Amino acid sequence: MVKIGVWMVAAMVAMLATPVFAQDAGFSPRQFGIDEVRGGATFSELELIPKSIVVLQTSSLNVARLDSAQFDVLFRLPDVDVFRWLGSPRPAIGGVVSLSGHESLVHVGLDWHVPIFSTPFYLEAGIGLGIHNGYYDHAPPGFRNLGCNPLFHWEYGVGANLNEHVTLTAELQHMSSVGQCNPNEGVNNIGVA
Repeated sequence: MVKIGVWMVAAMVAMLATPVFAQDAGFSPRQFGIDEVRGGATFSELELIPKSIVVLQTSSLNVARLDSAQFDVLFRLPDVDVFRWLGSPRPAIGGVVSLSGHESLVHVGLDWHVPIFSTPFYLEAGIGLGIHNGYYDHAPPGFRNLGCNPLFHWEYGVGANLNEHVTLTAELQHMSSVGQCNPNEGVNNIGVA
């Protein structure tokens, strides 16, 4: 298994620190098209109910699996008609870094953000592609057989605008080959950022 966790952690720390240093240097992440930066804790190695991509088995959610960090960088909506035609998704990059030596991933895609009426709450959904540092097959116990790279990545969540600069989002992420590779165990994470 290729280890890419160290550079992912370094990238996450650099992105999260950017707003602090940017003010002193006279530039802003918005100059680079960055709309929002998120980071938080994540439960990993979760199991879905068989034949489901949306429902977790509650028995797999325990404190021992709170062993990963997630990050997302969402960019401003490009001024291109096709993005408006698609429902105004924001381009996004992100990842999940396993701090316990399990599968880590990086993903790119589109993220839809839908306000819930005039409340501070919103729903989100995202789809894209991701790469991982896991095993394709013959994984040792405790690891997953992911079949191939890249994999399809999707996520959905619910969140709240705590103020005009701070949000809190709970999201489920799933990454798998959708049956295009064998084996296809997939990676599931749920976290708050």
